[in-house]
Amino acid sequence: LKAKVGDSVLFIHAQANRDSRPHLIGGHGDFVWDTGSFADAPATGLETWFIRGGSAGAMIYKFRQPGIYAYVNHNLIEA
Repeated sequence: LKAKVGDSVLFIHAQANRDSRPHLIGGHGDFVWDTGSFADAPATGLETWFIRGGSAGAMIYKFRQPGIYAYVNHNLIEA
């Protein structure tokens, strides 16, 4: 994924079976819908959030600096 400084990107995270704890290294979730419902108000400024197995979530991040950002799972048993 390529993005320019100032771009806002929507990340969709779907998890089939196991719980997941996504995190964007180098950034925080500006707006996070951890249950995937855009009808709900988003949480803001989250470093890591929880996605239940069999569920999905979404996050918007505005890139403020150039660089390489890694989107990882903080469920360390799977790291």
